[in-house]
Amino acid sequence: MLRHLIGLVVGLILTPLLWLGVAWAATGVEPVLRGEGFGAPLVMPAVAVLMLIGVVCGFLAGARVSPLAALVSGGLILAFSLWPVLNPASLSAALPGWIAQGTFFHPVGPALPIALPLGTLLFISALAPSRWRRSAMPQAGPVAPTVAAGDPGAVPPQPGPGRREPEGEPGPGAQRFDAPPHAVGPGTGGDANTTIPFRRDPQTGAAEPGWDRPAPGAASHTRVFGDEDRR
Repeated sequence: MLRHLIGLVVGLILTPLLWLGVAWAATGVEPVLRGEGFGAPLVMPAVAVLMLIGVVCGFLAGARVSPLAALVSGGLILAFSLWPVLNPASLSAALPGWIAQGTFFHPVGPALPIALPLGTLLFISALAPSRWRRSAMPQAGPVAPTVAAGDPGAVPPQPGPGRREPEGEPGPGAQRFDAPPHAVGPGTGGDANTTIPFRRDPQTGAAEPGWDRPAPGAASHTRVFGDEDRR
């Protein structure tokens, strides 16, 4: 509601300023329209004022602050421009005698050719329904409650796509495979349980007798590669 109130005040203030600026600028560029060129002293300032009016009207036509400023300014300028066309008798009776025809503030004056399309543009731009709706603010999604790790009511996170379980901690429902304990005892480890070399029979593939573990103090049966004799 406040933005529309501000738009109403801005529209009422800008309406006479826009009309006066258009009327003065139209008078300044009149020598150019007569073919005298841009050498007149007021031509360039008048062009600058027209460009400034275009910037202001463009802001009023596209700003999302409040379309009421464009509606009020465009409606008043359009109505003032069409007044002598629709009811010229009431115009002569309503305007004071010091506002003569052809002056800056008279509807039938130098501002009419520019003010008529300008007022139409501002008025039509304010009729778009999207300009009267405030832009929706983005809503934040629901935030999951934080539960302490030691809380008995805490629910473990469920595995899902893209979720990676921390290393070393199996997820819920994961099977655990415990490694068997390392057996320690006689004949189960140490240097005495290393691989014993043997030779297989080329016909049957069975290990030849005599190639078992040597007795303590006996000669080693270690075979040297490429040597057919035992050492």
